[in-house]
Amino acid sequence: MKASLVFILIFMNVSSYAMELTESRAISIFLEKNLSLVAARYDIEISQAAELTASLWPNPNVLLDSQLNSFGENWNQKNTGGPAQQDVIVTIPLDVNGIIKRKVKIAKFATKGSEARFQSALREGLYGMMDSLYKVQRLEREHELLQEKVQLLDKLIITLEKRIGSASNQTLLQGRARLALEDSKVEVQSNLMDQHEEKNKLRTYLLMETSEEITPNIIFKTQYSEKINPAELVKFAKENRPDFIALDLFGQQVEHEMDLNKREIWDELSLQVGASRQNEVGARPGQVGSSQLPSALSWMVGVVFPIPIFDRNQGKVLQSKIQRNQVLVKERLMGDVLAKDIETSIRKIELTNSNLNRYQTHQLGNAKTVRDSALRQFGTRSISLIEYLDAIDSYHIAIHKYINAQYDLTSELLKLKLISGQDIRP
Repeated sequence: MKASLVFILIFMNVSSYAMELTESRAISIFLEKNLSLVAARYDIEISQAAELTASLWPNPNVLLDSQLNSFGENWNQKNTGGPAQQDVIVTIPLDVNGIIKRKVKIAKFATKGSEARFQSALREGLYGMMDSLYKVQRLEREHELLQEKVQLLDKLIITLEKRIGSASNQTLLQGRARLALEDSKVEVQSNLMDQHEEKNKLRTYLLMETSEEITPNIIFKTQYSEKINPAELVKFAKENRPDFIALDLFGQQVEHEMDLNKREIWDELSLQVGASRQNEVGARPGQVGSSQLPSALSWMVGVVFPIPIFDRNQGKVLQSKIQRNQVLVKERLMGDVLAKDIETSIRKIELTNSNLNRYQTHQLGNAKTVRDSALRQFGTRSISLIEYLDAIDSYHIAIHKYINAQYDLTSELLKLKLISGQDIRP
């Protein structure tokens, strides 16, 4: 019995353990375990393998053959065959236009592009993980606020039962209080469901089991006073944001591909080197002066080159030109979106900052005063139940908005760093 009790207590302690997550700890786990990053990192290795492929020369070809020339009957006293010949011909591809060198250069641009896209995926993943962490913190604080409201309403119902007893003409007040309590309990359950959903999302980012409990330890920002220059942020983003860098690298890659496609018209140029052995041929029977011809060796050297009548690379050249124009349009689009996103983000930060200042200066103090006053006056029967419930709602709505404003400012500052190409890690 004692052993079972000890086991139950140990199990309860283990199951109730919650991992405390600060920003730095969450980032460390994300960088180490996130599967999306592991998968994205393979793109770099794939590009490096493509570099190796581009640097390799085509294999030479070897032709081995044997020829037998038929000259009719009685040419040879032993058989009806004429002279026989064996050939060995080696075909060696040539690279007179530096095709391989240019393919390697293009492959290196592709690798750099893969690295830039990986950095972009890393930043997007970090932003998503940290924003999810912030949401969990916000939801937990909202849960604490809702629990406080439930406790107040529980006490209210007990007070009403003591005050009015079972008088039939007072059941409406008790019903109204219980309705408010049930509504609050529904909000608590809804909040817990939102927490479960967001925590599972965070667990996915951090490769954690569903059974592992999470407790965020984040300090939300309550004000931001630094001056933000949108023009400087736009300029910095175009120079430093990985997706802009990747697009610029792709543009350079396309330019080199266009040059390569023009040069590949003569890509099939090759050198042929060969040797032949002609077998001996016996004397022709019945022909005076005919004698056996001895065997002999010969060699050959030649160049094989294409005749570009059909210009088969014109499609590739056209494709490269279209891709170049596409890159220019994408650069313009991304620049336009960037400027608008930064302007919108700055406005949100300014508005949220202003709202937080208003909450801290006026509303929080007033809401607390109204709540405390309502508690006292309801205790002395100076206000009605409806006025008391209204005061409680006003207080909790004000605190709820304040919590959300803190989250909004913290999250939007993080988003501005992402948009403008700054390091989003704290």
